[in-house]
Amino acid sequence: MSVVRNLARIGKQSAIYGAGSIAATLLGIVLLPLYTRQLTPAQFGDAELALRIVLVVAIVARLGLVNAFFRFFFDHDDLEHRRRTFRTAFWTLQATTLAWALITAAAAPWIGERVFTQPGAGADLVLMVALGVYVTVNYELTSALFRVQERAVAFSVRTIVNLVLTAALSYVFLVELDLGPVGLLLGAYLGQAIVYLGVLVEQRAWLGFALDRPLLMRMLKFGVPLMPAGAAMWAVTLINRPVVLAVSDADTLGVLGAAFRIGTGVLLLVNAFQLAWPAFAYSIKDDEEARRTYAAVLGVYLAFMGWAAVALALWAPWFLRLLTTEPYWGAAAAITPIALAAPLYGGYFIAAIGVGRRKANQFNWVVVAAAAAVEVVALVVLVPRYGVAGAGWSLVVAYGAMFALMLWREHRVFPVPYRWARIARIPVVLAAALLIGQLLVPDHGAWPLVLRIGIVALIPLGYVAVGFLDRAERDRARQIVRGLRSRGGSAGPGDTAEPEPGLS
Repeated sequence: MSVVRNLARIGKQSAIYGAGSIAATLLGIVLLPLYTRQLTPAQFGDAELALRIVLVVAIVARLGLVNAFFRFFFDHDDLEHRRRTFRTAFWTLQATTLAWALITAAAAPWIGERVFTQPGAGADLVLMVALGVYVTVNYELTSALFRVQERAVAFSVRTIVNLVLTAALSYVFLVELDLGPVGLLLGAYLGQAIVYLGVLVEQRAWLGFALDRPLLMRMLKFGVPLMPAGAAMWAVTLINRPVVLAVSDADTLGVLGAAFRIGTGVLLLVNAFQLAWPAFAYSIKDDEEARRTYAAVLGVYLAFMGWAAVALALWAPWFLRLLTTEPYWGAAAAITPIALAAPLYGGYFIAAIGVGRRKANQFNWVVVAAAAAVEVVALVVLVPRYGVAGAGWSLVVAYGAMFALMLWREHRVFPVPYRWARIARIPVVLAAALLIGQLLVPDHGAWPLVLRIGIVALIPLGYVAVGFLDRAERDRARQIVRGLRSRGGSAGPGDTAEPEPGLS
């Protein structure tokens, strides 16, 4: 399969997954006024901290088996082997996550008063964390079946159903029952649990009991080294919280939480790509085709995600005024760096696939731990002077270090011919747009917003002006546009309009 068709395939899958991710992010934005009006900044800070603790603990609880499932699923084309791979991971995770949830629930009173700031709510928040870990890990593995089946529409539909349930239950628990930060988490995880049960029913043909111990050992050998890397990854995201709390107060932590809610809006696109990327990248059998495809994907990815990050950074002040109350408006200073960090975060995963292809991921944790150490230094230097903005820029430093180190690691085990001279032109265009928009255009009023929208719209022309696209790619783009015009939106010349196998 050609690189162009591979790019079209990953683009199509990412676009469909993006529907669910866009819905998730939009719902998070739509619910932000509810959260910020029903919760004080300190309460919102506790809820955000609990949500992120779930993500960190889930990394350890999943034992790397979700990643291993993607890698080992494509080792064989035999359906029975693939079912055995899933069942081995499924029943192992059922046991580990249930055990973890029971232990955590038993220790809830002791943990709660030492982690959270709100009097009387700590133990209940820990119980929500226990529920969240069990549901999150097992739903992630079960829904991964849609991804390896390339049923992106089915996956996205269930994501949207999950969001609708979350919104409805959050309203009930926050407004009608006034459960505070506990209600926010209960709405999120109870809604996901309902969808998880529905997925189990739909995928019941895959759920027969099987535990292949030799296969499990091989999967753990691949997956367990990812646990410290994953934990370090979320440490990079979480470590700014205690530093900010140490040099400031709980209200500042809540403002930082609001900045992350809006600033990570770029992650709706990054997450859509990541949902499609592992199954797609590992499904390419030929190493040389994989190298060419990975190189092409990185350039297009950074250009597109950087464009989205600058757009969000320039429009952030208006989002804050629309969605939050005045105590949260200070989050604007942190949104720009948080948005810019998102493409670097996704770039790390593009490079990590090359390492995973060689099953040489034993040292991934060293890369991420080094990035976490870099972030600690950046936090200590930047937060006392710049507050929440310093926390945001420390994330850029950390993700940038993580991306660079993983590229170096990938080059050692699976060299990919990235076109660095071309990629280096991307930040030139983005920096120019960001500086012009933020330094020369005010951050309030209707006409400044129109001007900033115009600056964002000109970024693709900036890419063309600096030569990011070569002549062949420009000709190809023109052919695709002409094909779309003449065929009413069907595939461009040379491409097939047939759907991918298994796409629902």
